[in-house]
Amino acid sequence: MANLNPSKLEGTFGSEVVNRSLLYGVLGYLPEETCNVLILPGPKQGQMALLLESNGYQVSRLCDENDDMPGCINTNIDSLPEESFGVVIAPGWLAGEGETEKITRQAMRLLVDGGFFIGSVASRFAAAIDLAQISIDNAKLLASGIENKAWQESNELFTPNEVALVLEAVEFEVVDFYGWEIALSRLSDKQLGSYDWTEEQVESFMELEFRLAQERSILGIAPTIQFICKKHNPEN
Repeated sequence: MANLNPSKLEGTFGSEVVNRSLLYGVLGYLPEETCNVLILPGPKQGQMALLLESNGYQVSRLCDENDDMPGCINTNIDSLPEESFGVVIAPGWLAGEGETEKITRQAMRLLVDGGFFIGSVASRFAAAIDLAQISIDNAKLLASGIENKAWQESNELFTPNEVALVLEAVEFEVVDFYGWEIALSRLSDKQLGSYDWTEEQVESFMELEFRLAQERSILGIAPTIQFICKKHNPEN
């Protein structure tokens, strides 16, 4: 399986598709009414903020202390007030050990009733398929959940069911899943690393990725599993 780490592919065909995939899975689930949106640190955070602001949303970005861009909050996420956002977005993989549960609990605290949390994780099954090229035995253990290995700089791997259990344990309602980069993972390193691509090529490829991302029968083998979940609203 080709290397999909966007930090190593910046400005290439591969990174452009990965970054647009993040946006595709967000736009369709934003509330019709405008609300406060918090974007956590991650790839293309600024680009996502500009896109949402252009659609009328009040956007805040959680950034480091050296970032002085408009809308940037230079504080710890734990210091933000409860129930202050309608949407919390984690761009890029939740990849650190224990990070998925930690950020999910923080999102629950920050969201108003009925608010949405959108994030993504690395796929256990995609990692197992990749590992099978090196060790069938280790791939089998990884796919069965007996072992959990670092993959593509992620220390946490999930199946769709596993990430659903984490979300539901925090009392989120799972709304939907997308499985991104199914087609992209089949490209060669040369194709992924190409800087010589046209806008038409990217758009055509995104149409293919979007169609595959919605197909439930292949969701588990997608390198990126993107989730959309909702905080319960007792008034509904």
